Amino acid sequence: MMGQAVGIAAALAAAKKVDVRELEPAEVRAIVLARGAQLDV
Repeated sequence: MMGQAVGIAAALAAAKKVDVRELEPAEVRAIVLARGAQLDV
């Protein structure tokens, strides 16, 4: 799942034309969860 989250973050940053470090982690997390990832063990 980490690779998927990285890809989502990269795509989101590109779409917003910002650096990945400028993204809100909660926004990336919400997208990852919406796509069915299980983040908690």
